[in-house]
Amino acid sequence: MLIIFFGCEFEMSTAPDFTNGRNILQYDDLRINESMIREYKDAGMPWFYPCYVWPARDPKNVPLVEYPAGIFYNPVTIAETAFAYNSEFLREGNKDFQQAFLNNADWLVNNHDDTFYYRYNFPFTHSGGDEMPAGWVSGMAQGMALAVVSMAFNMTGDSTYLKTAENIFKTFVTYSNDSWTFYVDRDGHYWIEEYPNPDHCHVLNGKLFAMWGIWNYYVVSCSDRALLILKACIRSVADKYSLWKVPGQTMSYYCLHGCITEIYHPIHLQQLQHFADFFDLPEFRQAVDCYSGKIICDQ
Repeated sequence: MLIIFFGCEFEMSTAPDFTNGRNILQYDDLRINESMIREYKDAGMPWFYPCYVWPARDPKNVPLVEYPAGIFYNPVTIAETAFAYNSEFLREGNKDFQQAFLNNADWLVNNHDDTFYYRYNFPFTHSGGDEMPAGWVSGMAQGMALAVVSMAFNMTGDSTYLKTAENIFKTFVTYSNDSWTFYVDRDGHYWIEEYPNPDHCHVLNGKLFAMWGIWNYYVVSCSDRALLILKACIRSVADKYSLWKVPGQTMSYYCLHGCITEIYHPIHLQQLQHFADFFDLPEFRQAVDCYSGKIICDQ
């Protein structure tokens, strides 16, 4: 399937093969060592972006979100609330916060489908994109859930969390029936889609959040395949970050359908800066400068 937008061509691969990684471009300069992993684990694997506890929650402190179609559990909101509780626990050592974190992690353990996708049971139309029918899945949700259960394994040593993480991660390397969260374009760039659809809108913040989830999984699993996917994700952003630059403005696109929102621009800057500093990625620093107008990078 060939998709053309913003003057760029993307071709969906229906049978990606990750046995050796030769069919996807990777960021070969990524440097990760045992000390780096150990320090991150010892710090409690804190989420890299500030989150808050959702105000409406069930008796186990798992958030409930009201939409036009009704009140639903949302795996992204659950993950964000889990991150917030974990941050509070790491800061204060309060066991109630720890238990609230684990309650949200347990919801993620118990509420995926048989192929470990999290299903949204209501239709949704995202900014600048097509309507997602009820039952849709999200690469962002998969990545953030992956991060939570990886954190929970690091916290407790309970293999149930690691086994769940292993199965969630499979959604980033294989397709299940008509469900998918990623694809490989004709040049070998690997993309995670927040809203998997033939339109491939490339929501930037959703991909970056999912990438940190893959990093979390790598930390607890030392999986060679997880490292391969992380390096592939970094490569696609490093090579293509200028696609999200709004020409003539110090602004970045939410997605490549041309959606501009002031809400997500500072999120992009903070996400990219954190990746740049944590992994020492010069291209991500350039992306921050690009979106901030410090360097010229318009398409």
